Amino acid sequence: MNLHYYPRENDKKERWITLLSILLILAVIAMLIFLNWTRIQLSIKGYNKEERAFLLTLDKEELADYLNYDNAIDFSRWDSLENNRHYYNYELLSDTELKDKEIVDYIDTYYENYHEWFVAHGYQPKQIQMLLHRYTIKELAFLKEHTLTWKQIAPYIEINGCIIQDLPQYLQTKKEPQEAIMEISYPNIISQNKTSRIYYLENPEHPVLLIKNGFQVSTDYVPKNLVEVAIPNAPDNTNNKMRKDAAEALENMYQDALKKDLHLAVNSAYRSAKEQKIIYDQMFAIYDSVTASGLVSPPGFSEHQLGLSVDLTSQSVIDEEIPVFGYTKEYEWVSKHAHEYGFILRYPLNKTHITGASNEPWHFRFVGVEVATEIYEKGITLEEYTQQHGFDYPVSLKS
Repeated sequence: MNLHYYPRENDKKERWITLLSILLILAVIAMLIFLNWTRIQLSIKGYNKEERAFLLTLDKEELADYLNYDNAIDFSRWDSLENNRHYYNYELLSDTELKDKEIVDYIDTYYENYHEWFVAHGYQPKQIQMLLHRYTIKELAFLKEHTLTWKQIAPYIEINGCIIQDLPQYLQTKKEPQEAIMEISYPNIISQNKTSRIYYLENPEHPVLLIKNGFQVSTDYVPKNLVEVAIPNAPDNTNNKMRKDAAEALENMYQDALKKDLHLAVNSAYRSAKEQKIIYDQMFAIYDSVTASGLVSPPGFSEHQLGLSVDLTSQSVIDEEIPVFGYTKEYEWVSKHAHEYGFILRYPLNKTHITGASNEPWHFRFVGVEVATEIYEKGITLEEYTQQHGFDYPVSLKS
């Protein structure tokens, strides 16, 4: 006889109750996770109970900064100083040259005196963070004082060389941002336009850097890849090093000149700021200040410190057959072909009002073949090239 088992109605109910109970528990767990997801994320990042409690008091946008930051911020580092707990912004400035106390003072001063104004005038958090990373309290105060909105300043501050204090004048010109910046902030690129301003060049490695009186690199700067130039040197020359790229280009030019029976030599190349000061002092001891300043640059303002410039001579000058390099066949050839190797004649005779330097037919500067060719073909100087193209490197007003 076949026996069949038919589940009782109660068994079905028990199974449904069990299933619903499990689903309810899962729903409760999901709800708890949802309600505490931010707290869980902060815990996973490594924030302790006290730190989580503080972070959960922040508004949504501020909290998102902490959640999106790669690692947990070390609150204890900043709590070793008296602070107003703007940890995220402290941390963002920790990659600058500022010391921790300077960072805390700067950020806290901003929040106490300027933050409400910037928010009220439409500045977004990321825009504010960029300003904090780039500008001083004095510059931020200037923006507030002149009621300059993000829409007004944005086209200018993305351009290298923008000077905050000159923003109202940029806006008045109604010109394109780069043109306005070059016209208002850098008239002294053309040396006959006098100004007391001095500009600091933060990236002396850049091959097209405009360095001259008024445009300075650190006197501590030494090029990283100086090498001896493998061509003859004048007997009394001890400065025969250049940056590797410039040295190789000069060696190629020397070899091609040699094929035409032209004999180039190095009279002076890289000079440290200390060596430049010795020459500078000697010139001012011999000449009046106007003449001396046209003959030699102060330490930190000389092209020779970049390792990209060379004073050339020739064997005929060394042998005293010809008095100066500018009268030689070598000069005639180099002046026509230097651009093919990336060099420009830096201080031409008819451009002294622009360069601010006396005619130096021996002084050649490496800027790379593309830039050198444009400068040669247009018959312009590095100053005029910079005016046309703007700065491709950071420039700041030296306080």
